[in-house]
Amino acid sequence: MKYLKLIHNIFAIAAFSVVVQSCNEAAYPAFDEGELGGVASYVAPIQITISPTFKNTFYVYSFRSDVDSVNGLKSLPNLKKLRTEDSSSDCLIDDGTNLHGMRLYYNSNTEAYNLSSTLYYSKKYQSTLYNFFAYTFPSDIAFDEKKYHRESDKIYYDIQLDGYHDILGGYAKESTSNNLARLGRQPILDVNHLLARLFVAFVAGDSTAENIKITNVEVKASYNGKFIVASRNKENFGLIPDSLNLPTIKFRDDKGYFKSGKYYSYSLKKGMEKWYADRYGDMINWPLNYIGSIRFNPTSSVTINVTYSNSSGVHTDKILVNGYFKAAKVYTAKLGIYNNKVNLLGLSNATDWGF
Repeated sequence: MKYLKLIHNIFAIAAFSVVVQSCNEAAYPAFDEGELGGVASYVAPIQITISPTFKNTFYVYSFRSDVDSVNGLKSLPNLKKLRTEDSSSDCLIDDGTNLHGMRLYYNSNTEAYNLSSTLYYSKKYQSTLYNFFAYTFPSDIAFDEKKYHRESDKIYYDIQLDGYHDILGGYAKESTSNNLARLGRQPILDVNHLLARLFVAFVAGDSTAENIKITNVEVKASYNGKFIVASRNKENFGLIPDSLNLPTIKFRDDKGYFKSGKYYSYSLKKGMEKWYADRYGDMINWPLNYIGSIRFNPTSSVTINVTYSNSSGVHTDKILVNGYFKAAKVYTAKLGIYNNKVNLLGLSNATDWGF
């Protein structure tokens, strides 16, 4: 009898331990004030995932997705409202009056993302759905209050790209609420490169390339426009290029400079054109001399201006490249030097930019 009583006490202690552990702060990280015992309702922490995993620092906004009559939110969300002033009825995540969203860092130790401040879903609006947006900005492009616009239906920047820096961005396809987060449905943001990338490469087509020195390469493309980083309609997120203002950017390689030079194969000095043709086939497949890449808003075409000198003087050839360039894709414009000038051989098939 004594042993049965001891076993009964052990089971009782174990059961009590399970109840306590299931209701501690690890399981319920933000109890409502004044709640005691039982299975309490709680507010879940916001945990954001970027997919695929870019190890960049992002800026994040989150706003109510739509009208929510059940919770008394009968008007469309106002994106001008700050998180600190409206109890999450409209804004769930921002960075106050700063000219950007809250920072989101990648932690290489945990392989997870962390906001610069720990935030929770709304305690008052636990079933209200929110949209999530994330984007990057080049570190050397300062946030300018004259170029930052926070309006009732969207937040955007007036942008002027320099051709050499990347922009990433995206949003969660599915909206999320506190109740969904408690079930493990935290926001996963689909992010990708928002620009197209163009490599420029030269190939020597005949022995006249020996007499040509490339002195400058410029690319005329779409570098300006609006960058919408949050919107009532999440599908409006992204770049809106200025198709009328197409500036020309001086080409630099990935180290930040352009090197003048003769872009030809030394084998051509030995009269190897036929050998190249027999080995590689068409000239477009001959060995290429890459000079780097440039980034721009997706567009239908770009113009490459190549300045070079030869025995007859200095010349500039304007080469129109029609490609219907798409975001997150990489292209190579192959330029052939033959017949004493620069010619377009072709544009490579698009490949994925990658991470």
